[in-house]
Amino acid sequence: MRNHLGRLIALLMLMAPWTMSAQQVTPWTDTGFNGLSIQFNQVSPTRCAWEFRNDSLRTLEVFTFRIEDFNAETRVPEHSVSLIPTPLLSGQEFGGTSAFSANAKCRSVKLIVTNIQWK
Repeated sequence: MRNHLGRLIALLMLMAPWTMSAQQVTPWTDTGFNGLSIQFNQVSPTRCAWEFRNDSLRTLEVFTFRIEDFNAETRVPEHSVSLIPTPLLSGQEFGGTSAFSANAKCRSVKLIVTNIQWK
């Protein structure tokens, strides 16, 4: 049953707080997915980055998500997909500017989980 639930498209959208301004980092926030936390960072007025942290005792085997944002320069909605490329062990973090970022203000970034599997 647990594997089947992990394969379902998650309905929760992870959104950055609306009160962020440039150069601000949000606190780690639980996503509601069994110990997965997220943190957003407005690294410039037009660039948002985020990272994930595994706060559970299990390994996050698979994690894919869709990114929806509003491009800060072209002012056009954009959509893409991404993933954590390797399993994320308990206590590990992955992301940041080099891995996950959008040319957008953090308040416009929506992450929609499409697959999550724990081991």
